[in-house]
Amino acid sequence: MIALAKQLYPEIQFREGDAESLPFPCCSFDAVVMNFGMHHLGHPERAAAEAARVLCTGGKLAFTVWAAPSESIGHRIIFSAIETYGTLDLPLPKGPPMFRFSDPDECRRLFAGAGFVEGTARTLDLSWEIPLSCGLINAGREGGVRLAMLLDAQTPQALQRIEEAVSQATRQYIRGASFHIPIATILASAGVAR
Repeated sequence: MIALAKQLYPEIQFREGDAESLPFPCCSFDAVVMNFGMHHLGHPERAAAEAARVLCTGGKLAFTVWAAPSESIGHRIIFSAIETYGTLDLPLPKGPPMFRFSDPDECRRLFAGAGFVEGTARTLDLSWEIPLSCGLINAGREGGVRLAMLLDAQTPQALQRIEEAVSQATRQYIRGASFHIPIATILASAGVAR
């Protein structure tokens, strides 16, 4: 991803680092942004504290995570199929529960614990436009690390049934040459006051 980013935006400096131990001095940035990463971290509280540390007074942290399946049709389709035909009880890499931060109160607790003020979290109702040749299962595999691992850990028979159920459930979302599947996201943000 870094190599592609450098190709697309050569004027911007890209660096790799550990979100739970940022390699920058205190008060280095006006903003810290994490796109669909907070729910993959083993210690999200450390990442929030690190973001607060490197932010200047008045700086902002913003992150996105997927909304819970109860709020998001795309996730509900996939997770209902897994629950019905496979298993959700599989070992995944260390991290918070997959949908922990889809709860706005949990986002505010995270912010408050790291010293942020005015923490907010709101749901964004979006739509995935997925080519018919790809489908929701493949989009989920390519777009979600833990979801991909969950799908790949199913038995071949269970995976086949899951794929069939998802294929059936997504037919109603075909528009032309692609699926238009509603999917919800949580956008959480807070500021630093020193």
